[in-house]
Amino acid sequence: MELVLTDRMQDLLRREADIAVRMARPRQELLVARRVGQIELGLHAHQRYLSRHGTPKTMADLTNHSLIGFDQTTAFIRSAGKVLSGWRREAFALRTDNNLAQLA
Repeated sequence: MELVLTDRMQDLLRREADIAVRMARPRQELLVARRVGQIELGLHAHQRYLSRHGTPKTMADLTNHSLIGFDQTTAFIRSAGKVLSGWRREAFALRTDNNLAQLA
């Protein structure tokens, strides 16, 4: 068994993977898709940062903060962007697609 941890959408029809867990509904109609759960998303900040800059109360408040986020737009990012209008690449002071780098 090989486990590949990536945010890249593997093409199951081209056998790039046998099973995929995705954050967005697949567009390929020949695939069998099942919802296996829900993931709650959140915005996180260090207490020292919030002490210096204040805690945002609304999404509009985030424009006054240094945000860390994605570099490449994925299907999940496009889907989330419909709900979170300010959540776009240009809004981030640090951009990386690596989840561990974002956490660090």
